[in-house]
Amino acid sequence: MPKPLLFKKTLIDADMFTKAQRTIDIFFAPDEDYPMDYTELSAFGISHLSRYLNNHIFNTIIDHNASKRGLSKMAMLSAHGGDDGVWMYHDTKNWHKVQTWINTNDGKYSALMLYCCNPGHLEVKSKKSALLLPNDNYRIGNQDDGDVTVELFIPEYGYMQDYDIKDYIKEYNLKL
Repeated sequence: MPKPLLFKKTLIDADMFTKAQRTIDIFFAPDEDYPMDYTELSAFGISHLSRYLNNHIFNTIIDHNASKRGLSKMAMLSAHGGDDGVWMYHDTKNWHKVQTWINTNDGKYSALMLYCCNPGHLEVKSKKSALLLPNDNYRIGNQDDGDVTVELFIPEYGYMQDYDIKDYIKEYNLKL
């Protein structure tokens, strides 16, 4: 299992995050098929996910979930992904279950972000941490092609669709 590489937000891009105190522990799994170094690949991941991290509604929901559970910081798995009926990620030697990485880090972070292709559109779950995950494959260098959407999963609520987000905000009387 990859070990975290600690990036303060200022090492990536000061404008990518809405909160100055946010840090992300990046778990990078190198792969011989993707020779980029971890900073380059992880910067792509942060750049793509920043559209969602800068979304005020997503932030409000993630922060609300985190405050209920006493969680802070975020973590990102940056790895080559695939599936064989189960969502997997690859390091230089082995395939590992994405759900196992989530289980290991669940409850340690406010949100777990997956920058890891999901070709089978497979779902994962957590018990405490919010999840930001793709529903398809990422395409490095062409992130705006619309092929992948990042979904939000909140424990005890599930995958959030537009109507779920409105219900969640109403149920918890969140101020936007």
